[in-house]
Amino acid sequence: MHIPKLKRHAKFPFSQLYDEAGIVPSIRKSLRLMLCSCACGNVFGIITSGAVFTGFAQQLGANDFMFGVLMAVPFIGTFMQLPTSILVSKFGHRKKAVLVFGGISRAVWVIIGLVPLFVPVSPITLRIWIVIFLKVVSAMSSSVVAVSFTPWMAEFVPTSIQGRWLSL
Repeated sequence: MHIPKLKRHAKFPFSQLYDEAGIVPSIRKSLRLMLCSCACGNVFGIITSGAVFTGFAQQLGANDFMFGVLMAVPFIGTFMQLPTSILVSKFGHRKKAVLVFGGISRAVWVIIGLVPLFVPVSPITLRIWIVIFLKVVSAMSSSVVAVSFTPWMAEFVPTSIQGRWLSL
């Protein structure tokens, strides 16, 4: 089977948009990093909220009530969005908020993964309650990222290409 090579003059779809909008190379690099972070965030979301996490919680001894609490935690974290949106609108610092709180929300998952190694088995529910608390911290930090990321991204992508950029 012959696979045709890309022609050297063929452009990446984003490059055409960037050329049209006159985006400078340093901003293009930032936009590529933002796209990469979105892709990584999607993979991270699958791992931390799907079947893998359910199995992890089951191994820690979660009962039906605890599973219910674990499923409600992301919605509890969204309560941070209102005060965050007010603070971000007032003070700005979108990039700093994304980097700091995004880092916190990801780092907490490292701690969650280490809970079985460092938290004693007795009492039986101690591990799962620690995981629930840490998941609340992660959800609240992720809410700050959710509110800060889109306006920060909008600073880089010109209005004339935003719809096409997001659809790509």
